[in-house]
Amino acid sequence: MKKLFIIFLSCIFLFSCVFATQRQECEKTFFKVFEAPGYTKDQIYKGMKIWVAENFRSAKSVVELDEPEQGLLIGNGVVSYPCKGMGCLSVGEWRVPFTMRIDVKDNKFRLSFSNLQISAQGYAEQPIYYQAHVDKIKPVLLAFGDEIITALNQNKKTTSDW
Repeated sequence: MKKLFIIFLSCIFLFSCVFATQRQECEKTFFKVFEAPGYTKDQIYKGMKIWVAENFRSAKSVVELDEPEQGLLIGNGVVSYPCKGMGCLSVGEWRVPFTMRIDVKDNKFRLSFSNLQISAQGYAEQPIYYQAHVDKIKPVLLAFGDEIITALNQNKKTTSDW
């Protein structure tokens, strides 16, 4: 009986160690500065607003703070969790809500992401605890910057063609 008790306590200790290591600190916020040479603060801001309107279901429900004078836009969005192949069987329905902040200056802008969550159908949103999840989501979100630059260039071409 004493051996069983010791084995039981050992198992509890081992399981508690396993779960303790799963919730390591992961990157909670990240940002990237994108160069937009030849564009003024106002041009970048207007192009960014067009990009938000075209890429989110409802720009009005996404935007939390809109300060054109300061070159600041804060909004909330949701993307699908990136997965490929068989990995999608377990995470295919996952969604990733996030907060996006865009700071604009002449010739550049900064995209910052925070409040990353994971949600699945029928489950409540929860913070991301694993760095591996952040590492999969980060390139998807940072690609928004390249999309904004592409939109700026397209807007410049279409404006000059009229």
